[in-house]
Amino acid sequence: MRIIVLILAGMLAACEEFPEIAGTVVVDDQSPYPALVPLGPILAQADQRQTAPAN
Repeated sequence: MRIIVLILAGMLAACEEFPEIAGTVVVDDQSPYPALVPLGPILAQADQRQTAPAN
């Protein structure tokens, strides 16, 4: 049964037409680097949180 499903999935994937993606992403060398978030405050806040005990 599993082999039939795998064969059918393979046949379906073989018939699919995938779009051409080469050259669709434009890289801008002049774009600013995103601001980084300091992890110290985030980790401190995560340490302070406590979950309620499970009943």
